[in-house]
Amino acid sequence: MKSFFVCLVLGLVTLFVTGCAPRTHSMGYTLMPSPLQHRVDPDSVNNNLDVSASGFWGFSDDAESIKSVNAGGGNVSATYRFNKRTAFFFANVAVGGFGGSAKFSCDEKDDCDEIGKKFEAKNYWEWLNSNDGHKVYSYGVAQERVSLGGEINTNAIILGFAKGVQFYQASGSYERTREDLIDMRYVDYKNSEDRLDWANVSMLWLGTYLGKRGRFGNIVIEFDVLHGKGGLFKDGWTRSTKYTYTHPSGFFVGAAEGDLISWLFYAGKQFSF
Repeated sequence: MKSFFVCLVLGLVTLFVTGCAPRTHSMGYTLMPSPLQHRVDPDSVNNNLDVSASGFWGFSDDAESIKSVNAGGGNVSATYRFNKRTAFFFANVAVGGFGGSAKFSCDEKDDCDEIGKKFEAKNYWEWLNSNDGHKVYSYGVAQERVSLGGEINTNAIILGFAKGVQFYQASGSYERTREDLIDMRYVDYKNSEDRLDWANVSMLWLGTYLGKRGRFGNIVIEFDVLHGKGGLFKDGWTRSTKYTYTHPSGFFVGAAEGDLISWLFYAGKQFSF
């Protein structure tokens, strides 16, 4: 019994005096700002192709081990919807890119203060307080997304789900410095994303049409999660919530709240064929 309590005390001491290495994400792990578009007419069961183009700007004061983020870019998206009995299904392809600047930071939950200064996060904390740690770094990202899903459209509700894959290619001084920090093991090196990588993406949305048959457009809230190859909450993940209004003419505006870039504001035009 005595040995049990000794082990228990040693275990608790180890838990409280051991800091966790901070985690950094590639900027390519940001979810694509391009929102999924929906049928203009909720009663339509015809096959059609929707193509949309949008631009966006975003920022973040303090995210996961990153701060002072600025981002700007654009996306092009194409959605093919099937007809008749298969009108529920659709396929989407989107490509885009963005660039900007950011500074490295550290969250309190990663023990970069107090305990972290003394243990595993000490090297990263010291680096953050060096000249390199105070620099502003640039980045550029290209992204591609392919997804399949289904959607219920009625005059009262827009409800759907999609699953896909998002690829990205990231570059710039931010990504190079991040790789150096991983190589030195100043930050978490397990399951870290590469500069050229891919991840699974899951999307769920809920909305409604405004007026009969969407006479005044539609409003949709879309919940997105980008997650690693090991599962929904394995290998790191980021999330985004998009709020979009689309006019019957095809013009749309919206905002997205997320992890790496706290807020994104976008606007674009949808063309139906």
